[in-house]
Amino acid sequence: MNAEQFEEDDHPQVEKVKATRSNGNRYNSSRGFIYHFQKATLSDEVFICINQKRTKGNCNARIRKDTETGEFRKDGHHAHNHSPELDQQRHVAFVNACAVEACISRNPPREIFDRIRRGYPGLLVTYNDAMQRRIQRTKCSMQPRIPKTIGEAYELLMQHPEYTDAFEGGEFFKGRVQSSDGGEAFVFISPKLLPEMSNTTELQADGTFDSLTSLFKQLFTLHISRFGKVYPFAFVLMTKKTRELYDTVFEKILSVYDELYPDVYLNVERLISDFERAIQDSCKQAFMGCECVGCWFHYGQAIWRKLQKYGLQCSYRTRKQVRQIIKELIALALLPADDILRGFQNIKTHYRRSLLQESAEIQAAIKRLMDYVYNFWIDDVTPEAFSVFGLLNRTNNLVEAWHRWFNKRCRGSHLNFWDFTYALKVSENSKMRDYFAEAILGDDHRRRKTPYQRQRERNISNNERVYRKGQKSMDDVRKFLETARMFIEPDLSAPVENEQDDVQPEGDQLHIGPAQNEVPRRRQRFLVGTPQLFEPADEPVDPEVPRPAVRGCQRGRQIVEPRPAANDVRE
Repeated sequence: MNAEQFEEDDHPQVEKVKATRSNGNRYNSSRGFIYHFQKATLSDEVFICINQKRTKGNCNARIRKDTETGEFRKDGHHAHNHSPELDQQRHVAFVNACAVEACISRNPPREIFDRIRRGYPGLLVTYNDAMQRRIQRTKCSMQPRIPKTIGEAYELLMQHPEYTDAFEGGEFFKGRVQSSDGGEAFVFISPKLLPEMSNTTELQADGTFDSLTSLFKQLFTLHISRFGKVYPFAFVLMTKKTRELYDTVFEKILSVYDELYPDVYLNVERLISDFERAIQDSCKQAFMGCECVGCWFHYGQAIWRKLQKYGLQCSYRTRKQVRQIIKELIALALLPADDILRGFQNIKTHYRRSLLQESAEIQAAIKRLMDYVYNFWIDDVTPEAFSVFGLLNRTNNLVEAWHRWFNKRCRGSHLNFWDFTYALKVSENSKMRDYFAEAILGDDHRRRKTPYQRQRERNISNNERVYRKGQKSMDDVRKFLETARMFIEPDLSAPVENEQDDVQPEGDQLHIGPAQNEVPRRRQRFLVGTPQLFEPADEPVDPEVPRPAVRGCQRGRQIVEPRPAANDVRE
């Protein structure tokens, strides 16, 4: 190498920069050499090359800084024994840029890293554990310490108004409540959306836990239903999901409302939620005369999960009678509450004889499913709780959609307490502004329903109108169910899961609308001469679901289901 490459300028231009460690500094010269502070004398400060250690090259090159003038000069005793390190200077600048971005950005470390790296073309740097920890430490340094208990979280929250106040003014955090059973909750209420509760007759509620901080068990949200959408106005971090804690939470929300708007009357007539009894009972107590309706989506989802548990998912695809029974059981929720029991009895009576043509296993599984619907939904939950007859909003899918939107903004990870609280503030501001934009701009600027959605609503409304005009006889019930099953189709791709509760939280989907014409399935190879299962020619073809020929496969060999034997179905 040419020795001239290793010489420092007589009076180098030196820039002080932060080192990759947060408590250190480096001094970069314009020639590409890097120094760190060594010692101070009476008149100078001495800086030595970072490669001074024997393991790094034993370079003893130095520069000095005049303490009076601040001017740097070369120490003439030693030259550098290595070439300039411009790439390392760029690497340190890149790391520092990531740290600066982490101070102001709420994005996760990987996104910060990728965005900054795009500004350093040609720099060879990868995302590793050290880089992730550096960005995370920088982000945490800009926040209060992470609380380890509910009490500590409350004390720290009250000391930092940047987390308790809404972006556009007003108090967002309304306090901490405790129930008699030891449950605790933090209540956040939108200061601008709270008074809008008086302008609606319907609320929707649900909980999520996907991105929740570790101190709490769920995020419970209460939504205003207007303009064909839902807008969250209450966000509650809860440690339990008990009736006592829900009562305390609703009492807190209403006390805040009464304190701010004592002369404005609330007219909440309906709450739509899942079938968590604690939520519904607490709501009935909080809003006198309020009707609590369960979500049709969750009802259909629960039946589909039971169908999977009893091993009927294959029969649903291949056996027409089984498919019709399942669809009509889901359609029971579309009947008036007083007629749901009659509808259930009609299904049992109508399909009793045709089920004799099915196998003993299918008959036993159908009987178990029928017992489940009667014992749990009709006898325990009661038809009044899951009937959606005559309602415009039959599900709380809009709330589920908000949960997915919120969890996506949280990047699907469990955030620390401060990041999660900030995410709640962002969500409140976003939906609050959406609400007032919808209220001012009017119908012309609102998102219209698709032709498919409008047709679905017309089908359900027409079916309800025809049923109202009839005598509500068994024949009318049969016609209603036969019509309703034409626009109901569960999600056949839903995975089989070990069921712990009769009604599960969000996840699978129930397709409410015209029956799907195609079910995606894997291509299969048949051996020559493999028999295939076809329904008799005199049996009407059901256009709703394609007819697979088999129930399983092993390395291309198809296992054909034998013709079922006729066995009695015991009631």
